[in-house]
Amino acid sequence: MNVGPGGPRRRWLWLLAASVLLAGLSALFWWTERPDALGRIRERGFVRIGYAVEAPYAFVTPGGRVSGESAETARLVASRLGWKTRWVQTDFDELIPDLLDGRFDMVAAGLFVTPERARLVRFAAPKLRVRPGLLVPRGNPAGLRSMAQLKDLARLRVAVLGGSEEERRLRALGVPHLVTVPDARAGETAVETGAVDVLALSLPTVRTMAGQNHRLQAIAATDPDGVHLVAAAFRPGDRDLVAAWNRAQAQVLGTAEHLREIAAFGFQASDVPEAPRTP
Repeated sequence: MNVGPGGPRRRWLWLLAASVLLAGLSALFWWTERPDALGRIRERGFVRIGYAVEAPYAFVTPGGRVSGESAETARLVASRLGWKTRWVQTDFDELIPDLLDGRFDMVAAGLFVTPERARLVRFAAPKLRVRPGLLVPRGNPAGLRSMAQLKDLARLRVAVLGGSEEERRLRALGVPHLVTVPDARAGETAVETGAVDVLALSLPTVRTMAGQNHRLQAIAATDPDGVHLVAAAFRPGDRDLVAAWNRAQAQVLGTAEHLREIAAFGFQASDVPEAPRTP
């Protein structure tokens, strides 16, 4: 058959267009059939957990194990679900961006539940209640007792973790001299060396620091915001994963095994919210 001038070229273009269409349909089919986060974790048998170094919530032991209240609680919940855990360390202010970028499946750290964060992530049911704290030089030379004093004593240099609830709270209060640090250890060092006058962080964290460093002192700070809730965080669309996590967590929180694990990091039964009833 005589296809005429340009016939082979037109046929090649049709074949190219058809192949592109088929590739697009295949990609669409793959995406619609792709397992959700819960399905992917079940398939591979482990959950990737992001954390930032902040004792007593999460830290790395000399033997290389990720431990702390948040880490051990997450292990118990993951074990109840039949999953192993893999740990990914990042800076505190990168926890949520890295979660949303897919670097890990969830966050297990000392992450407070706040309205601002709840607009970005989906929180699991709270697992801890904690009070605000201040880390100061031994003897508390500035006589600090409340978060409001940090504004009133304008000369004070106050360290906060970048992206933390303490940073948000103190900026809202109008505290003038805030110094952001990447992690809790950097904040502790800043207080110890005199680079700052005080570190604002959760009470369990500053108590841990002061317990290991006789030159420092932990203060339970009064604050109108009161007690903060701590919870694991997930991507907003991972509803089934959060539901599965909550069901397993409700079976773990407050058990003798759980309380024994977190007692090693200074937490008690009174620090654990009552688990919500699940069907």
